[in-house]
Amino acid sequence: MATMMATPRSVQLKHILYLTDFSRAAESALPFAIGIARAHGSTLHALHVLLAPIQNYPEPVKAGRKFAEGEMKRVEAKLSGVIHETKIAPAINLWQVIDEAIRGHNVDLIVVGTRGRTGPERLFLGSAAEEIFRRSPVPVMTVGPDVKRAERDGQLDRILFATDFTPHSVAALPYAIALSAENRTRLLLVHVLPKRRESGNGHGERRELSVAESFHELHEMVPGDLPLSQSVDFAVEFGRPADAIVAAAGQRKASLIVLGIRNAEGHLEAATHLEGGIAHKIVIHAPCPVVTVRG
Repeated sequence: MATMMATPRSVQLKHILYLTDFSRAAESALPFAIGIARAHGSTLHALHVLLAPIQNYPEPVKAGRKFAEGEMKRVEAKLSGVIHETKIAPAINLWQVIDEAIRGHNVDLIVVGTRGRTGPERLFLGSAAEEIFRRSPVPVMTVGPDVKRAERDGQLDRILFATDFTPHSVAALPYAIALSAENRTRLLLVHVLPKRRESGNGHGERRELSVAESFHELHEMVPGDLPLSQSVDFAVEFGRPADAIVAAAGQRKASLIVLGIRNAEGHLEAATHLEGGIAHKIVIHAPCPVVTVRG
Protein backbone atom coordinates (compact mmCIF):
# COMPACT_ATOMS: atom_id res chain seq x y z
CA MET A 1 0.00 0.00 0.00
CA ALA A 2 1.56 3.27 -1.09
CA THR A 3 1.01 6.66 0.49
CA MET A 4 1.74 10.17 -0.70
CA MET A 5 4.15 12.35 1.24
CA ALA A 6 2.39 15.56 2.16
CA THR A 7 4.07 18.94 2.46
CA PRO A 8 2.42 21.54 4.69
CA ARG A 9 1.27 24.75 3.11
CA SER A 10 -0.35 27.86 4.52
CA VAL A 11 -4.13 28.16 4.50
CA GLN A 12 -5.35 31.39 2.96
CA LEU A 13 -8.80 32.42 4.14
CA LYS A 14 -9.16 35.89 2.67
CA HIS A 15 -12.61 35.27 1.21
CA ILE A 16 -15.28 33.00 2.69
CA LEU A 17 -18.49 32.17 0.87
CA TYR A 18 -21.44 31.52 3.19
CA LEU A 19 -24.40 29.89 1.44
CA THR A 20 -27.83 30.24 2.96
CA ASP A 21 -31.40 29.24 2.22
CA PHE A 22 -32.46 30.87 5.51
CA SER A 23 -33.27 27.50 7.05
CA ARG A 24 -32.31 26.41 10.57
CA ALA A 25 -29.50 24.40 9.04
CA ALA A 26 -28.08 27.50 7.38
CA GLU A 27 -28.46 29.50 10.59
CA SER A 28 -26.50 26.87 12.50
CA ALA A 29 -23.59 27.26 10.07
CA LEU A 30 -23.47 31.07 10.26
CA PRO A 31 -21.64 31.32 13.65
CA PHE A 32 -18.85 29.15 12.27
CA ALA A 33 -18.54 31.33 9.15
CA ILE A 34 -18.47 34.47 11.29
CA GLY A 35 -15.99 32.99 13.75
CA ILE A 36 -13.57 31.98 11.01
CA ALA A 37 -13.90 35.36 9.29
CA ARG A 38 -13.12 37.18 12.53
CA ALA A 39 -10.21 34.92 13.39
CA HIS A 40 -8.60 35.34 9.97
CA GLY A 41 -9.71 38.86 9.04
CA SER A 42 -11.61 37.42 6.08
CA THR A 43 -14.26 39.00 3.90
CA LEU A 44 -17.51 37.08 4.30
CA HIS A 45 -19.72 36.80 1.23
CA ALA A 46 -23.27 35.76 2.14
CA LEU A 47 -25.12 34.35 -0.86
CA HIS A 48 -28.69 33.20 -1.33
CA VAL A 49 -29.59 31.58 -4.65
CA LEU A 50 -33.22 32.23 -5.54
CA LEU A 51 -34.08 29.33 -7.82
CA ALA A 52 -36.52 30.87 -10.28
CA PRO A 53 -36.82 32.00 -13.92
CA ILE A 54 -34.67 35.07 -14.36
CA GLN A 55 -37.11 36.81 -16.69
CA ASN A 56 -40.84 37.43 -16.47
CA TYR A 57 -41.11 36.87 -12.75
CA PRO A 58 -44.55 35.58 -11.78
CA GLU A 59 -46.07 36.97 -8.59
CA PRO A 60 -45.02 33.98 -6.41
CA VAL A 61 -41.42 34.51 -7.46
CA LYS A 62 -41.61 38.21 -6.63
CA ALA A 63 -42.96 37.28 -3.21
CA GLY A 64 -40.06 34.88 -2.79
CA ARG A 65 -37.64 37.66 -3.61
CA LYS A 66 -39.25 39.96 -1.05
CA PHE A 67 -39.04 37.23 1.59
CA ALA A 68 -35.38 36.60 0.75
CA GLU A 69 -34.54 40.29 1.04
CA GLY A 70 -36.08 40.41 4.50
CA GLU A 71 -34.22 37.29 5.62
CA MET A 72 -30.93 38.54 4.23
CA LYS A 73 -31.28 41.71 6.31
CA ARG A 74 -31.49 39.45 9.37
CA VAL A 75 -28.31 37.71 8.29
CA GLU A 76 -26.53 41.00 7.68
CA ALA A 77 -27.47 42.23 11.15
CA LYS A 78 -25.40 39.37 12.59
CA LEU A 79 -22.33 40.32 10.57
CA SER A 80 -21.42 43.37 12.62
CA GLY A 81 -17.67 43.72 12.93
CA VAL A 82 -16.99 41.46 9.95
CA ILE A 83 -16.07 42.71 6.50
CA HIS A 84 -18.92 41.39 4.40
CA GLU A 85 -21.24 41.66 1.48
CA THR A 86 -24.60 40.03 0.81
CA LYS A 87 -26.23 38.97 -2.42
CA ILE A 88 -29.46 37.41 -3.61
CA ALA A 89 -28.99 35.83 -7.02
CA PRO A 90 -31.97 34.63 -9.09
CA ALA A 91 -31.02 31.61 -11.13
CA ILE A 92 -32.20 28.39 -12.71
CA ASN A 93 -29.02 26.45 -11.94
CA LEU A 94 -27.75 26.45 -8.33
CA TRP A 95 -24.21 25.34 -9.03
CA GLN A 96 -23.65 27.83 -11.85
CA VAL A 97 -24.23 30.77 -9.50
CA ILE A 98 -22.05 29.27 -6.77
CA ASP A 99 -19.25 28.57 -9.23
CA GLU A 100 -19.38 32.14 -10.48
CA ALA A 101 -19.19 33.42 -6.90
CA ILE A 102 -16.19 31.21 -6.14
CA ARG A 103 -14.27 32.47 -9.14
CA GLY A 104 -15.46 36.07 -8.95
CA HIS A 105 -14.41 36.54 -5.33
CA ASN A 106 -11.41 34.19 -5.29
CA VAL A 107 -13.13 32.25 -2.53
CA ASP A 108 -10.88 30.20 -0.23
CA LEU A 109 -13.56 28.37 1.76
CA ILE A 110 -17.28 27.68 1.48
CA VAL A 111 -19.42 27.31 4.60
CA VAL A 112 -22.81 25.61 4.26
CA GLY A 113 -25.29 23.96 6.58
CA THR A 114 -27.29 20.84 5.81
CA ARG A 115 -30.39 19.25 7.26
CA GLY A 116 -28.81 15.92 6.40
CA ARG A 117 -31.90 13.94 5.51
CA THR A 118 -31.46 10.36 4.39
CA GLY A 119 -33.57 8.03 2.31
CA PRO A 120 -35.93 9.41 -0.35
CA GLU A 121 -36.01 12.87 1.30
CA ARG A 122 -32.25 13.16 0.85
CA LEU A 123 -32.72 13.68 -2.89
CA PHE A 124 -34.66 16.88 -2.22
CA LEU A 125 -33.25 18.23 1.04
CA GLY A 126 -29.73 16.91 1.24
CA SER A 127 -28.53 16.87 -2.35
CA ALA A 128 -27.69 20.59 -2.59
CA ALA A 129 -25.01 20.56 0.12
CA GLU A 130 -23.67 17.27 -1.17
CA GLU A 131 -23.40 18.59 -4.72
CA ILE A 132 -21.55 21.64 -3.44
CA PHE A 133 -18.86 19.78 -1.51
CA ARG A 134 -18.37 17.26 -4.30
CA ARG A 135 -18.03 19.84 -7.08
CA SER A 136 -16.32 22.73 -5.33
CA PRO A 137 -12.74 23.49 -6.40
CA VAL A 138 -12.10 24.94 -2.93
CA PRO A 139 -12.52 23.35 0.51
CA VAL A 140 -16.06 23.22 1.87
CA MET A 141 -17.03 23.31 5.54
CA THR A 142 -20.35 21.55 6.01
CA VAL A 143 -22.19 21.93 9.31
CA GLY A 144 -24.54 19.01 9.90
CA PRO A 145 -27.58 18.70 12.16
CA ASP A 146 -25.66 17.04 15.01
CA VAL A 147 -23.13 19.87 15.35
CA LYS A 148 -23.42 21.90 18.51
CA ARG A 149 -22.40 25.54 18.42
CA ALA A 150 -18.82 25.87 19.57
CA GLU A 151 -18.09 27.90 22.67
CA ARG A 152 -15.30 29.63 20.79
CA ASP A 153 -16.49 30.01 17.21
CA GLY A 154 -13.64 29.87 14.74
CA GLN A 155 -11.22 28.30 17.24
CA LEU A 156 -10.06 24.73 16.72
CA ASP A 157 -8.98 22.46 19.57
CA ARG A 158 -8.36 19.17 17.74
CA ILE A 159 -8.49 18.30 14.04
CA LEU A 160 -9.28 14.76 12.92
CA PHE A 161 -8.03 13.75 9.48
CA ALA A 162 -9.52 10.49 8.19
CA THR A 163 -7.92 8.55 5.35
CA ASP A 164 -8.23 5.25 3.51
CA PHE A 165 -4.74 5.81 1.99
CA THR A 166 -6.06 6.51 -1.52
CA PRO A 167 -4.40 9.44 -3.32
CA HIS A 168 -7.66 11.40 -3.16
CA SER A 169 -7.92 11.15 0.60
CA VAL A 170 -4.22 11.76 1.24
CA ALA A 171 -4.35 14.90 -0.92
CA ALA A 172 -6.32 16.63 1.86
CA LEU A 173 -3.58 16.06 4.46
CA PRO A 174 -1.57 19.23 3.69
CA TYR A 175 -4.69 21.27 4.37
CA ALA A 176 -5.26 19.50 7.68
CA ILE A 177 -1.61 19.96 8.68
CA ALA A 178 -1.65 23.65 7.80
CA LEU A 179 -4.89 24.24 9.71
CA SER A 180 -3.41 22.44 12.69
CA ALA A 181 -0.23 24.52 12.57
CA GLU A 182 -1.99 27.86 12.20
CA ASN A 183 -4.45 27.09 15.00
CA ARG A 184 -1.75 25.50 17.21
CA THR A 185 -3.92 22.50 17.79
CA ARG A 186 -3.39 18.74 17.84
CA LEU A 187 -3.88 16.73 14.68
CA LEU A 188 -5.24 13.18 14.78
CA LEU A 189 -4.76 10.88 11.79
CA VAL A 190 -7.33 8.08 11.64
CA HIS A 191 -7.67 4.98 9.48
CA VAL A 192 -10.56 2.53 9.75
CA LEU A 193 -10.24 -1.22 9.34
CA PRO A 194 -13.23 -3.53 8.92
CA LYS A 195 -14.15 -5.72 11.85
CA ARG A 196 -13.19 -9.37 11.58
CA ARG A 197 -14.40 -12.28 13.62
CA GLU A 198 -11.76 -13.64 15.92
CA SER A 199 -11.09 -17.38 15.53
CA GLY A 200 -8.34 -19.91 15.96
CA ASN A 201 -7.50 -20.14 12.28
CA GLY A 202 -5.08 -17.25 12.04
CA HIS A 203 -7.56 -14.42 11.51
CA GLY A 204 -6.49 -12.74 14.72
CA GLU A 205 -2.86 -12.72 13.61
CA ARG A 206 -3.72 -11.16 10.24
CA ARG A 207 -5.74 -8.50 12.01
CA GLU A 208 -2.76 -7.60 14.21
CA LEU A 209 -0.55 -7.30 11.14
CA SER A 210 -3.12 -5.05 9.49
CA VAL A 211 -3.12 -2.79 12.53
CA ALA A 212 0.68 -2.59 12.48
CA GLU A 213 0.73 -1.82 8.78
CA SER A 214 -1.95 0.82 9.19
CA PHE A 215 -0.02 2.60 11.92
CA HIS A 216 3.09 2.44 9.75
CA GLU A 217 1.23 4.00 6.80
CA LEU A 218 -0.16 6.77 9.00
CA HIS A 219 3.31 7.61 10.34
CA GLU A 220 4.78 7.60 6.83
CA MET A 221 2.24 10.20 5.69
CA VAL A 222 3.52 12.87 8.07
CA PRO A 223 6.44 15.01 6.81
CA GLY A 224 9.59 14.81 8.88
CA ASP A 225 10.10 18.57 8.96
CA LEU A 226 7.10 19.47 11.09
CA PRO A 227 7.94 21.84 13.97
CA LEU A 228 8.29 20.18 17.35
CA SER A 229 5.42 22.30 18.63
CA GLN A 230 2.98 20.61 16.25
CA SER A 231 1.54 17.48 17.85
CA VAL A 232 0.33 14.60 15.69
CA ASP A 233 -1.48 11.54 17.04
CA PHE A 234 -2.45 8.35 15.26
CA ALA A 235 -5.39 5.97 15.63
CA VAL A 236 -6.67 2.84 13.92
CA GLU A 237 -10.37 2.20 14.42
CA PHE A 238 -12.55 -0.78 13.54
CA GLY A 239 -15.99 -0.95 11.99
CA ARG A 240 -17.87 0.76 9.22
CA PRO A 241 -15.85 3.81 8.11
CA ALA A 242 -18.53 6.48 8.61
CA ASP A 243 -19.62 5.14 11.99
CA ALA A 244 -16.07 4.70 13.22
CA ILE A 245 -14.95 8.16 12.12
CA VAL A 246 -17.96 9.86 13.69
CA ALA A 247 -17.44 7.90 16.91
CA ALA A 248 -13.74 8.78 16.98
CA ALA A 249 -14.56 12.46 16.51
CA GLY A 250 -16.92 12.33 19.46
CA GLN A 251 -14.63 10.34 21.73
CA ARG A 252 -11.56 12.46 20.94
CA LYS A 253 -13.56 15.72 21.15
CA ALA A 254 -12.57 16.79 17.65
CA SER A 255 -13.60 20.30 16.66
CA LEU A 256 -13.16 19.61 12.95
CA ILE A 257 -12.99 16.61 10.59
CA VAL A 258 -11.04 16.86 7.33
CA LEU A 259 -11.79 14.48 4.46
CA GLY A 260 -10.40 14.13 0.95
CA ILE A 261 -12.80 13.51 -1.93
CA ARG A 262 -12.46 12.74 -5.61
CA ASN A 263 -13.09 15.24 -8.37
CA ALA A 264 -16.73 15.09 -9.42
CA GLU A 265 -16.50 13.78 -12.94
CA GLY A 266 -19.65 12.28 -14.39
CA HIS A 267 -21.93 10.85 -11.69
CA LEU A 268 -21.78 12.55 -8.32
CA GLU A 269 -22.27 9.19 -6.60
CA ALA A 270 -18.71 8.30 -7.59
CA ALA A 271 -17.17 11.49 -6.27
CA THR A 272 -16.27 10.53 -2.71
CA HIS A 273 -13.04 8.70 -1.92
CA LEU A 274 -15.00 6.19 0.15
CA GLU A 275 -17.77 4.01 -1.23
CA GLY A 276 -21.47 4.13 -0.41
CA GLY A 277 -21.75 7.86 0.27
CA ILE A 278 -19.54 7.63 3.36
CA ALA A 279 -18.56 11.30 3.20
CA HIS A 280 -22.25 12.22 3.21
CA LYS A 281 -22.90 9.98 6.22
CA ILE A 282 -20.01 11.53 8.11
CA VAL A 283 -21.24 15.04 7.38
CA ILE A 284 -24.80 14.43 8.59
CA HIS A 285 -23.81 12.56 11.76
CA ALA A 286 -20.57 14.29 12.79
CA PRO A 287 -20.55 16.14 16.13
CA CYS A 288 -18.39 18.84 14.56
CA PRO A 289 -18.08 20.59 11.18
CA VAL A 290 -16.54 18.62 8.32
CA VAL A 291 -14.18 20.15 5.77
CA THR A 292 -13.99 18.32 2.44
CA VAL A 293 -11.06 18.91 0.09
CA ARG A 294 -11.03 17.66 -3.48
CA GLY A 295 -8.01 15.59 -4.42
